Amino acid sequence: VVEGDLSFTQDGFPVFFHDDTVDRTSDGTGWLNKMDIMEVKKLDVGMKYGVPGIRVPSLREVIAFIKQQELFLLLDLKGTPKETVPVVRDLFKDDPTLYDQVAAISFYPDVIHALRVADPQILCGISCYSKEFSYHSDG
Repeated sequence: VVEGDLSFTQDGFPVFFHDDTVDRTSDGTGWLNKMDIMEVKKLDVGMKYGVPGIRVPSLREVIAFIKQQELFLLLDLKGTPKETVPVVRDLFKDDPTLYDQVAAISFYPDVIHALRVADPQILCGISCYSKEFSYHSDG
């Protein structure tokens, strides 16, 4: 199982990137959603970890990889329902084999709800922090 975060560039391009800014994990600085896809594709996300030359993957590149490697993907949706749902819905519509290989998850119930309304066949889940389900006062 592979888990990754779906984020969007300023020009609406879906990419796999965890942070809101590119500072921590790349050789660049700034907000991911303020960069266009050409700027994001120039970032090196391997250099800080001793593996230079690794670029931010697009959603389509990640899908091709998980299919080739026969992996299951937990797709963590970070955008708004308006930007995220059409992209994910169309991804499954274009490739129905993904229903058996990808599940959409999010910390944002409105995103998951909108996705389920758009396509009830997509396997979905809600992410949460452990303290949200703890009966212990210390989390």
